[in-house]
Amino acid sequence: MEDFALPKDALFLGFDSSTQSLKATVLDSNLCILTSEIVNFDSELPHYKTKDGVYRDSSIHGRIVSPTLMWVEALDLILQRLQDSKKVNFNKIVSVSGSGQQHGSVYWKKGSSDILSSLDPKKPLVEQLDQAFSTKESPIWMDCSTTEQCRAIENAVGGPLELSKLTGSRAYERFTGPQIRRIFETQYEVYDDTERISLVSSFVASILIGKYACIDHTDGAGMNLMDIKQRIWSKQALEATAPDLEEKLGKLAAAHDVAGLIAPYFVQRFQFNKECLVIQWSGDNPNSLAGLTINRPGDLAISLGTSDTVFGITIDHTPSLEGNVFPNPVDPESYMVMLCYKNGSLTREDIRDRCADKSWDVFNQYLKQAPPLNGGKLGFYYKDHEILPPLPIGYHRYTLENFKGDTLDGVVEHEVKDDFDPPSEIRALVEGQILSMRCHAERFGMPSPPKRIIATGGASANHSILSTIASIFGCNVYTVQRPDSASAGAALRAAHGWLCNNNGGFVPISWMYKDKLEKTAFGCKLVATAEEDGELVAKYAFLVRKRMEIENQLVQKFGRLMNLNHASTLVIVWRGSIGSGGEDFRSIRSGGGVASLVNIHYNTIYLQPSVDMPYLLEKEHSGHMDAIPCFKMIRWRISYICWPFSKTSKGLDLVAICLSKYYIVQQAEDVASNKVIALFNELGMHRICHCGKMGTGQTGYEISWLNKFLGYVLCLAFLPSLDNFGYELAWWVLVPLKHAINAYMDWLMEKIHAWLHPVMPTNIPPLKSPKHLLFINGGNGNGVLERESDERERGYWDLRGNS
Repeated sequence: MEDFALPKDALFLGFDSSTQSLKATVLDSNLCILTSEIVNFDSELPHYKTKDGVYRDSSIHGRIVSPTLMWVEALDLILQRLQDSKKVNFNKIVSVSGSGQQHGSVYWKKGSSDILSSLDPKKPLVEQLDQAFSTKESPIWMDCSTTEQCRAIENAVGGPLELSKLTGSRAYERFTGPQIRRIFETQYEVYDDTERISLVSSFVASILIGKYACIDHTDGAGMNLMDIKQRIWSKQALEATAPDLEEKLGKLAAAHDVAGLIAPYFVQRFQFNKECLVIQWSGDNPNSLAGLTINRPGDLAISLGTSDTVFGITIDHTPSLEGNVFPNPVDPESYMVMLCYKNGSLTREDIRDRCADKSWDVFNQYLKQAPPLNGGKLGFYYKDHEILPPLPIGYHRYTLENFKGDTLDGVVEHEVKDDFDPPSEIRALVEGQILSMRCHAERFGMPSPPKRIIATGGASANHSILSTIASIFGCNVYTVQRPDSASAGAALRAAHGWLCNNNGGFVPISWMYKDKLEKTAFGCKLVATAEEDGELVAKYAFLVRKRMEIENQLVQKFGRLMNLNHASTLVIVWRGSIGSGGEDFRSIRSGGGVASLVNIHYNTIYLQPSVDMPYLLEKEHSGHMDAIPCFKMIRWRISYICWPFSKTSKGLDLVAICLSKYYIVQQAEDVASNKVIALFNELGMHRICHCGKMGTGQTGYEISWLNKFLGYVLCLAFLPSLDNFGYELAWWVLVPLKHAINAYMDWLMEKIHAWLHPVMPTNIPPLKSPKHLLFINGGNGNGVLERESDERERGYWDLRGNS
C-alpha cells in the first residue's frame, strides 16, 4: 500500500461551482482540510443582480438561467482570496479538480478557443472572456421550460423508458439535451454561432487548462445524450436533439482522467506549479458521493441544499421512469443512483421566514414542539415547479381523520385551505420532504431501510432535521466534518486523479484512506439514531403509504403535461384570455398569451372567443410564430377555430362549463364570479390555479374578414344565445343537459373538422369528444390583457399551472 501514498507536503485543491456560490477546499497529503474559501454570488457579486444565484425569466414560463460571466469572475476572486490568506502555497498544489452544478450548460462562441489559449495574466478573466460566449445566460438545473423538447426527444428514441435504458434517465426538463434542443429551436443564431458546448463542470476546467476540456462520463450522463453502457455519445440521442451536435460537445473522458496541465495564466498570476494537473471535473452530486466515501450498496446519502438529493450506488443499471442513473465517478464498475428534488433549502427558508420569524432557532423549537407524525397533518410544499413528483407551484395541506399509525383502514384525508399553526406547519414541511424521499427511494429500488444514511449540505448542520430523517427511514444518520462535501469531494478526487495518473491507470479511491479514514476529513460521526423498538418507524410506514396516495391524486389533478400527453384536449378561452380581448382584437405577440397554450400537446382544438387563430396560422409562415417553443411540431396537429366574443352571447360560456374538466380563474371577489366558480365546483371541475395578469402589448395585426365571418356564422348557427335565462336558470339546466351537449359537441366537432379540412394538412386525425378540457377565464370583456403598459409582469398558463 506504500506505493499508493500521496507525496509528502503536497496540496490538493477542490472547487464547487454551485447554484448560489463558489467554494474552494484545500487538502493536505493526509487528506485533512488545510483551509477553505467561499464566494456568495448574490452578496459578493451584486452587480449581476441575481436572486439565489439565478435569473427567473418572467417572460418565458419556467426559464431559469445564471449569468455565465458571474462564474468567471467568482473564480478569479476566490483564487485571489486564497492567495491573500497566506494559508496556501500555490506552488505545492499538485492537482486540482472540481464540482459543477449538474446539467447547466455554457455556449462558447466560435473563435473562443483562441481566447482561452492566450489569456493575459495581467488582466482579470472576466475582462478577457466577456465576448467569448454566444449567449451570456446559461440554462441551469432549475429550468423547467423544456417540456416540449423532453417529449420530442423521448418520442424520437421510442419513448421515455427507451431513453432511460439508453442514457440512464428519461428526459427531464433540467437535463442538458432538452436545453440544447430548445436553444436550437428558439435561438438558432446562438446555436449556429456556438463552437463548443460545455457543462458547468467542464466549463471551469476549460478555463483552468486554457483549452476546451472533455465532459466526464458521470456528468455527461445527466444530459440525455450519452450511451450509459458504452460511455460514448449516443448517435440516436444526438440526432433527436440537434444537428451537428457531437462536434460541439467534444470528447468524453473518465472522471479520474487528467484534463490537462494548469494554464500559464494561473502559473503567472497565482504562482501555481506549471506541472500541476487538472483532473476532470464532474457534477456536484457525484463529487458529494466521493466526499462522503460511499463505496458499498446499502448506504444512502441525503444532500440537503438548494436542491435535495438522495443517492447511493448499485452494481447494475435498471431502467426506470423515476430517478437518475450515472456512472460512479470513483469506480468504473458501478453506478450512482439518484433522486432529485427542486424544493430544498429555498422552500425551507420560505416556511422559516413565514412561521419562525426568519430564525432557525425558532424553526427548530417549533419542529420539536410538534409531535412525530404531526397529529395526522400532512403538507406538500412546492415553492418552485417540482421534479419529483412533477407538480406545479403550490402548497397543499391535509389532515388525516382517524389516523393512529397502526392501520389505514377508516383513515380519511381532508384538504385544509389555511396554514397550520406554526409548529404543525414546520413539522408538516420537514416530515413531508423526508416522507417523499423515503417513498420514492423505495419505489426506485434503493435499500429500505438503508444500512446507514450520511447527510451533507447546508441543512445537515440542523440536528432536528437529522433526527427526523433517522425516525422516518429507521436507520442511524451520520455526518462528515464539513457540510460542503462537494468541494471536499472534488479535492479528494484531485488526489485520486493524481494517484491514478502516477500509477498509470485506475486505482480504487479507498486505497488512499484505507485503515485511516477516521483520521482524515472524511471520517463520519453518528449524529442521530433510530428508535430501537421500531414502533415509530412502523407508524411512519403507514404515513408514507398515505402520503403516496395523496401525491398520486395531486399528480392526476395538477400534474404537468407528461400526464396528459396522449389525451385529446379541448381548450376554450373565455373572454379574451389570450392576447387582447373582446371583438377589438389587435394582435398577439410571440412569447405572450399564445405561448401559454401552445405547450398543450397534440390533437387539440382551441375554441377562442377573441383571437383569430386561423389568421395567425397563416401568418406563421412569416416567422412570427417560429419564436414560440414547440409551435412547429404542434401546428400540424391542431385545428383552430375562432369564436368572436360578444356581450350578448353566452352560448360559448355554457358549452365550456358543461364540458370542462379543469378551469383557471383570476382572483374574484364579486358575487357573480363566485357563483360561477361555485357552479364549476358543483359540476365536478378541478381548479388548476389562481392566475395573475399578463401583458404583451400590441403589434397591429388585423383579422381576415373571411375567418371573422366564419366565427360569427359558427357562433350564431350552432350555439344559441342563452342570455335571457341568466346564470340562475343555467345552474338548474346545465347539469341535466351535460350528456346531451357532449353528444352535440361530438357532432359539432365532426362538422367543424369537415368544414376546415381543405385548409389543413391531410394527416390530421378525426376529432372526437375531448378527454380533457381546459377552461380559461379572462375575467372581463376586455380580457386579461391591459394595454396601458408593455412592461407588465407576464405569466403563462398551461396544464402545469401558473408561474
